Amino acid sequence: MTSAPYAEVGAMVLFAVAVQHQSISGAARELGLAKSGVSKRIGVLEEHLGVRLLNRNTRGLRLTDAGVRYYEHCASVLASAEAAQHSIQGTEAGDRGLIRISAAARFAHLHLIPIIAGFTREHPGVSFDLRVEDATIKVAESRFDLVIRIAPSLTEGSVVARRLGSDRLVVIGSLDYLARTGTPKMAADLTAHTCLRYEPRHERVEWRFDTEAGPVSIPITSTLSASDDDALRAAALHGMGLAIMPRSFVLRDLEDGSLVSVLDDVLHQPSRNIYAVMPERRLLLTRIKSFLAFAADHVSRTLGPPPSV
Repeated sequence: MTSAPYAEVGAMVLFAVAVQHQSISGAARELGLAKSGVSKRIGVLEEHLGVRLLNRNTRGLRLTDAGVRYYEHCASVLASAEAAQHSIQGTEAGDRGLIRISAAARFAHLHLIPIIAGFTREHPGVSFDLRVEDATIKVAESRFDLVIRIAPSLTEGSVVARRLGSDRLVVIGSLDYLARTGTPKMAADLTAHTCLRYEPRHERVEWRFDTEAGPVSIPITSTLSASDDDALRAAALHGMGLAIMPRSFVLRDLEDGSLVSVLDDVLHQPSRNIYAVMPERRLLLTRIKSFLAFAADHVSRTLGPPPSV
């Protein structure tokens, strides 16, 4: 006889916690249960549903296609249970717990870690699971509470996004290089400069700008092309030439004078928004709301406010 759906609510919570920890033992530790008990309950849940939710191996857990779909609902059940508990225990209790975030390495190292450090000082009850990965994640199917994206716009469905701020491209060079070559005043001046190219997929030997007179393409001379921003930044710091880079990546260099931004009135590229992206159906917990507000304030103060809609 098939049991009523609500009979499996407890197992749904166990399943969600196991997925978030990516291990049965991690879920058992958080919940104060025996590992064998958690594994058995999830096995019974799979039997009840008639599908396999997890593939288990020595490296941890991997969701099946059915498990991905089921997890989203289980995560909502877990979030609702936490919210219900916090509503009874008060607002302070809501600022406790774990926040799982995925972000690209560059933004995580330069900006997200300082944000998390500042937030945990004000909210010591909150902990973070930060996964640094440059691969694109399907947010709606992920186990993360927040995925940081930097893009002109978002097209992914089944998600909600909070704009934390904006970023833009800048042309940068070292004081040493500019002292030797002069500072370009207009885009056409770049033809007399050595330019450092970011070319991960093709070998384009021109830089394109949007100017007040319209788009222009400037042929450039380059002594270095690289598929990595760290390498281009290092080359610029060593006076090898000019490079086009995200302002967020070289912000500290600009502030301490190691690099200088030129042609700011010429380079008119669309701003790249900094988004915190969440699954559409996931309940927004108090600690996540607090973190989003803190992160938006930090980004606004360091990189500038989000652009108006």
